Amino acid sequence: MKMKHKLYYKIFILVTLFVVAVLLANLIKGNSVVQDITERFGYMGVFILGFVSGFNVWVPVPAMSFLSIFTEAGLNVVVVVAVVSFGMTCGDTVGYLVGKLGRKAAGDLPIPSWIRRIEEIVNHYKYGLPTFLFLYAGFVPLPNELIVVPAAATGREWYVILVPLFLGNVVFNTLIFMGITSMF
Repeated sequence: MKMKHKLYYKIFILVTLFVVAVLLANLIKGNSVVQDITERFGYMGVFILGFVSGFNVWVPVPAMSFLSIFTEAGLNVVVVVAVVSFGMTCGDTVGYLVGKLGRKAAGDLPIPSWIRRIEEIVNHYKYGLPTFLFLYAGFVPLPNELIVVPAAATGREWYVILVPLFLGNVVFNTLIFMGITSMF
């Protein structure tokens, strides 16, 4: 009975984090809010925007699209790329927890054959999942949660999923930075 309460408690915390992330995501729609956060909180504000953009299923707005605001505030571009990437990875952690808790919540329910097949492939190729996650996060302009949630549901350790995501986020944000600066 106690384990059931722990699971409900974890789900409650996860839902709360999810609601907070969605509310924060709605805040970054307006540039004046982003500028205000950046001016008031500096790199911490950049981290918050990175976190929100890291959990971007509903509001897919990359924090690096506000690079000009960050640089006008006097922030170092290299540090901004690192902080945004770390914030995005922390946001991806919410998706990781959704996948882990979803697997636990499913408990004894039968697992569909296509999910078992994916797990077999992931377990067979040791470096396949980390490589795929790195390439996906680095070059595909879609939410990382599309891959993080199912990957976490396979039972892989957090570092196998989140470390390649962080490195991919660095590549993605660097490419955005290079694209933005080459336009001017």
